[in-house]
Amino acid sequence: MKRKIALLLSIFLTLSLCSCAEKETDTPAETEDSIIEISRGETAADVNKLAASAVAYTDSFQSADGTVNVEINLEDASLYDGSFQTLQITPRPFTEEEVQHIARVLFGDAVFYESNGRREATKSELLEQQEVLLAYLDSDAMEKYNEPGYQGIGTFDPVGAIRSFMERHPVEDAPESIERTVCDFQYKPWSDYHPGIGEVENYYQIAAQTEVDGIPYYFDAVNNTNAGIRVYHIGAYINVEIEWPLQLGTELHYDKLLSKAEPTQEQLDAVREKAEKLIGELNMGQWMIDSCEAVDMLQYWKIQVTAVPAINGIPMLRQPQLSSLRGEKEGTQNCYYPDLRMSFSANGDLLDFSLDTPVEISWESETESRVMSFSELMGSIKAQFSRYSAHQYTEQYCFGEEASVEVMIDRIELGYDMLPVSQCPTEVLEYFGSPLWVNNSDFYLVPAVAVYGNFRTVPASEEAYAFDYRQKYGEDALFTILNAANGSTIAPENSGLVLSLLEFW
Repeated sequence: MKRKIALLLSIFLTLSLCSCAEKETDTPAETEDSIIEISRGETAADVNKLAASAVAYTDSFQSADGTVNVEINLEDASLYDGSFQTLQITPRPFTEEEVQHIARVLFGDAVFYESNGRREATKSELLEQQEVLLAYLDSDAMEKYNEPGYQGIGTFDPVGAIRSFMERHPVEDAPESIERTVCDFQYKPWSDYHPGIGEVENYYQIAAQTEVDGIPYYFDAVNNTNAGIRVYHIGAYINVEIEWPLQLGTELHYDKLLSKAEPTQEQLDAVREKAEKLIGELNMGQWMIDSCEAVDMLQYWKIQVTAVPAINGIPMLRQPQLSSLRGEKEGTQNCYYPDLRMSFSANGDLLDFSLDTPVEISWESETESRVMSFSELMGSIKAQFSRYSAHQYTEQYCFGEEASVEVMIDRIELGYDMLPVSQCPTEVLEYFGSPLWVNNSDFYLVPAVAVYGNFRTVPASEEAYAFDYRQKYGEDALFTILNAANGSTIAPENSGLVLSLLEFW
C-alpha cells in the first residue's frame, strides 16, 4: 500500500493547532521544477490543489554549503481522490476485556495459565526432553555448530553442553506434576510476575502461557506508565517454559514450522488473507496492511505482515518505531506509535504477534482545509535538505570520513501523522538522577508527507569507505515527515528519521 504524491491534491482540514509541537523550517519557496505531462486543473476549485494527473517530476539542487547534491525524481504520481480531517486522539491502555478477546482471536479456546517465566519441568516432560535431545545428538543437525557463525571465543562444545545439561537435570529429581493457575486476564503488578526483584510503580501486566497444536506460546499485555512513559502493548511469540540447552526448545519448533525454501506468491497471498481476517476479528479499529513479505532468517524463511491504523480509509504513515520513550530533551515522545505486526510460517502458522498503543478519537474537525501547492511542497523539501552538510551525513553513518554526499528523493507518501497537542512539559521527573521532560498530552492526527529515497557518499579517495543506505539496510531511507499544511517537520526528539538523526548528531 503506497500513498503517492498526488494524494496531496486532496483537500485538507484547517490546522489551527498548537505550533509549539513543530520544528519550523524556512518559509516554503517556489522551486524551479521539471513537471512532465502535468495538468494544474481547469476550474477555480483546482487552484490550490496539486495536478490532477502528474506523471513525473524532477529537480536537482545542492546543500547550502555545496557538499550535498540532491536529486528529486518522482516517476509515478497517480491520483488519490480523498479528503482528510484533523482528529484528536488519546493513547490508552488495553482493557482487560480487550486483552482476553485478542487472546481468543489468536489462540481460540486454548487454556491460558499464569506465567512467571521459566518453570520447573515434570518427570514426564524431562523424559520427553531427554528422548528428543538424544535423537538430536545423533542427527545431522549437530553439523551446523561447526559453521563459522557458531564459533565463539575459546572452545565451543555443543555435545558436551547438551550432555552436561541432561546430567544436571536428572529425571528422578523432578516432580510428578506442578500446580498451574488458570489466567483470569486481570492486570497485576509487575512484581507479581517477577518476584524478588522489587516493586515497579505503575507497571501492570497480564502474562500467560498456552499451547495450540503442540506449539507453546507466551502471551502478555502491558500497561506501563512508570516514570512518565506510556507503554500499552500486547504481544505473543513461540516460547517453551521449561529450560533447554543451547536454547533448543524454541529452535526445534522453528525447525518443524519453517521452510528453507522461499515462500511462493500463493503462500504470501494466503498468509495475507489470514492476517486480514485476524485483524478484522481483533475489533481494534480499522487497520491497513502496508507490508506482507518474505523474510530471510538465514536458515529459514518466514512471512512478516505489518499494518498501520486507517482513519476513514486513510492510513497513518509508517515510520521507525521509537527506540526509547525516555529522554532529557524536551519534545521526547513517551508512547509508541500505533503499530501491528505478525509473522507466520509459509503454511500460515503464527510465529509472533505485536500490537501497540490503542487510541480513542476525542475530537474530529468538521471542515477541510487547503494544503500547500505542489511547488510549495517542493520548496519545503528543498529548504529541509539544504540545511545539512556532507559532514553531518558522514559523521553519523560513515565514521567521520571526508566525502561528498549524493541524495536521491524518489518516493513521497501522504497519510496521517501524530502531532502533540502541546510539547510544553506537564511535569519534570527524575529518573536515575536525570531530569525527564514528560508530556502526557493528546495528539492531533494531521495530514503529513513522508519523504523517501536513498543517499550515498562519494569518498575523497579510493581507500575511503563508500556508504550506501539502501545497500547497507536493504530498504529506503525515510528522510523526514512534513506537515502537509505548512512544510514544518514532525519529528519528536527520539525519532529515527534520517534528517532528525543528522540534526541532533
